[in-house]
Amino acid sequence: DRHKVLIIGGGTAGTTLANQICRKGKIAEDEIAIVEPSPVHYYQPAWTLVGAGLYKSEDCKRPTKDFLPPRSHWIQDEVSSFQPKECCVTLSSGRKLHYETLVVASGVRCDWGKIPGLSEALADPSCPVGSIYDYRHADKTREVFAALQGGAAVFTIPSGAIKCGGAPQKIMWEWEARWDEEGRRGKFD
Repeated sequence: DRHKVLIIGGGTAGTTLANQICRKGKIAEDEIAIVEPSPVHYYQPAWTLVGAGLYKSEDCKRPTKDFLPPRSHWIQDEVSSFQPKECCVTLSSGRKLHYETLVVASGVRCDWGKIPGLSEALADPSCPVGSIYDYRHADKTREVFAALQGGAAVFTIPSGAIKCGGAPQKIMWEWEARWDEEGRRGKFD
């Protein structure tokens, strides 16, 4: 398989780029391939709004095919290796894809296991720990903050490469505004 443009990742960055390339009209849709294993596209920037209670989690997911240029090639697989000297990638299925231009927009995966006990805390509905960096935890985050009656609400900003540096601040300001509207802001540190 040979493609003029090969995009690794069908998240917001990859699908946006594929559509922008098509709109420019210099490369035909059928010359673009997108490697994305997931049949579901999650709009990650909205997870903060789910955690803040402004969106419903269902509003943040749709079929991946709905975001791809209609005549582009969607390859539901994962890349297992890159061979840049040959302008080629190998997929987990063993299939090889050649390209003229490669775009890597595969995103960042959270490794919850790096922090001892975090995976268990996020999975425990009775534990007041949440995260807006994963679709599975955004609803719980909203529930945790809605249930707080006062005290210290801790918002952390991870160091290093993260999905969105402003997200922890965005949700903090959203909840502070809500607690203020409800007349409860003075109960929080």
